[in-house]
Amino acid sequence: MVYSILKDECEPVPIRDEEMAVILALTSQGDTIGFSEVYKEGDRIEVISGPLKGLEGIIEKFDARKNRIKVRIQFLGKEKRIDLGAHLVNKSKK
Repeated sequence: MVYSILKDECEPVPIRDEEMAVILALTSQGDTIGFSEVYKEGDRIEVISGPLKGLEGIIEKFDARKNRIKVRIQFLGKEKRIDLGAHLVNKSKK
């Protein structure tokens, strides 16, 4: 199989059968590959899982490559900076 979406400088590049199997497996259910939540500095978040569940904070830094965020949270009467996995938070509705 050859698909024109994959090209070198002037010719389509053939897709090996094992590569095509991965593409078909990802799309065979009719679902598209989902988008990850995009966070930016200053976004208000709520922790949805783990021991800090229910706490709210403000994002200070988002590392998309590592899918980690640094959050400023009020905890035990003090402001704390915590490093969390982005999968543990949702944007706050407030």
